[in-house]
Amino acid sequence: MNITPHIVVRDADRAAAWYAQALGAEERSRIPLPGGKLMSVELAFGDSTVMVADEFPEAGVLSPLSVGDYLVGREKRRLIRELRQHPDLVLPTLEKVQDALIDFARK
Repeated sequence: MNITPHIVVRDADRAAAWYAQALGAEERSRIPLPGGKLMSVELAFGDSTVMVADEFPEAGVLSPLSVGDYLVGREKRRLIRELRQHPDLVLPTLEKVQDALIDFARK
């Protein structure tokens, strides 16, 4: 089984560039929309995939910065608890990547 996280950020283009520079992500594809927003950017971290998208407030699609930092911390703890129940699914660097993504979202 594979898990593909979908992360909503305020600037998906900038986030994708940062993930590539800081974490070695390779961009596989992107879906740009009129007006410059990105519906999605597919990033490869080795054989794992992460999808990144811009916020779309008019559709209720918001980044952690828009809904409040508490949700990020609560969701992080929930995810880690669930993944600990299935250690065969956990990537060795998951916690490092997750912390880096949270740190980026706070900037």
